[in-house]
Amino acid sequence: KRVALSHENPSLELPFIQALMIVMDARRGFPLACMSGGWVTHMRTGAASGLATQLLANKEASVLGIYGTGAQAYTQLDAIMEVRPIKKVLLYNRTPRNTYLFCGKVRKKYNIDFVVL
Repeated sequence: KRVALSHENPSLELPFIQALMIVMDARRGFPLACMSGGWVTHMRTGAASGLATQLLANKEASVLGIYGTGAQAYTQLDAIMEVRPIKKVLLYNRTPRNTYLFCGKVRKKYNIDFVVL
């Protein structure tokens, strides 16, 4: 997997994270598939956050802090909501418009409160 971060992409309405997955034949080394890896990257990061929360956070933890509102914020929140009874999210993001959009999307899915920092 190859990942590139482009700080200019969001201003062009392109994803900040660009990823490429290449599946290679284990015996011969030739490529079997080449595909976008953005979704896999976001899901893996979310899953890792969910697992870490399940193993390390207090079982009754109900407040979550999120830094940023990019694609990985959604998958991390989804995974953590599966393992903890989150009722409030402390949210920091640089862009007010993206903060507003993130909160709107998430409120439709979960019954949680936001404190925007």
